[in-house]
Amino acid sequence: MTPSTQAARSADLQNILPQPMRMVDHTLVRQIVRPLFEWFCNPGCLYQAANVVALTAGIGIQTATAATGASIGDILWKSLFGYPGATLMTISILVYMYAAHAYEQGSRGRARFHGFWLRRGDFAHASGTLLATSSIAVVGGHPLAIAGGLVLLTTKLVSAMLPRETALPKCQARLVSLLQITAAASRLPIVLALTWTLFGAGSSSLPPEQVLLTAAMLTSYVLGMIADLILGRSD
Repeated sequence: MTPSTQAARSADLQNILPQPMRMVDHTLVRQIVRPLFEWFCNPGCLYQAANVVALTAGIGIQTATAATGASIGDILWKSLFGYPGATLMTISILVYMYAAHAYEQGSRGRARFHGFWLRRGDFAHASGTLLATSSIAVVGGHPLAIAGGLVLLTTKLVSAMLPRETALPKCQARLVSLLQITAAASRLPIVLALTWTLFGAGSSSLPPEQVLLTAAMLTSYVLGMIADLILGRSD
């Protein structure tokens, strides 16, 4: 990028800002806005944020509903490994965290995603989805959540098997994009169900911990959907 192009972009940024902010040094604005924009456009960062939200929400709910006098160790153990479903979900989140790391490494500072890391992220995400869906089935979760998990598992697994270390033919690139968009669509029924639970009829009677957990899961799924859609544009 030439100096003249940089100056023109800085001027455009200053023109779209409200009048009080135009007096702020454009370099400072760029240093703040650009990293935030790059973070939000990185699917690995979004997946990681979704993982952290889900994990902390589960621990927080367990803490809020714990018996009086329970120790922190007991609360953490019960939340993470207290029963088979919790154990499977905890392991799945750890696998998801590795998948997010792979996506983040593959997209850092690149206009295109690095095929090796992208395939590794897809395979890890598929593995995490298998564990998470098993956890939902063990605890008797909603069939819609199980079906969505199976669709997500299939799309990520097929995407992981497609070679992408070199530039893809147009038809194969479209297939990869379609798979990632399908992965995003598989989360939509759960997002709608959680939204209805949070804002629909009867939501005012929900206990505070249920509201917090539902809001956290909704946030996690929406972040995952956005990350899937970004990956759908990677090829």
